[in-house]
Amino acid sequence: MGQRKGEEEQSLLKRAKAALDEMTAEEDAAITAAARTDPDAQPNLAAKRGRPRLEQPKVAVLLRLD
Repeated sequence: MGQRKGEEEQSLLKRAKAALDEMTAEEDAAITAAARTDPDAQPNLAAKRGRPRLEQPKVAVLLRLD
């Protein structure tokens, strides 16, 4: 079953690349414009993964003891 899934993914990837190669600049611009006007398709740029930044970040200090 794992190999069949891999073959299916390869087939889908090949079809997607072929469709991308056939796309004209006008079609690409039309699709991009439609995606940008769709409020449900906007990327969520505010949400970032990981730990939130500190309001007062720590400052690196060099301490030399003689």
